[in-house]
Amino acid sequence: MITLTTAPIHHVLTFPTQGELDVGYRITVAGRDGKLYHIRNGELTQTIIQLEAQPVGLVGAWARMYCRVCIGTQRRPAVPHDRSSH
Repeated sequence: MITLTTAPIHHVLTFPTQGELDVGYRITVAGRDGKLYHIRNGELTQTIIQLEAQPVGLVGAWARMYCRVCIGTQRRPAVPHDRSSH
């Protein structure tokens, strides 16, 4: 059992493609504290990545992991005033 210091919000499982007999796996967990934690073959590694913003999604593809973060908020552009009516 692995205990993290934060609540997990996303996780992705990847299998390295190193050989037919190598059955290792990795789990990457994004936490509410804005960090990525790596679990390799059931053990929490010492590699912890501090993100610049909160993670909003993780995707695993082949032996890679991609993380999307939220930077700021999206707002609608201000509607310009029609100055011809004044």
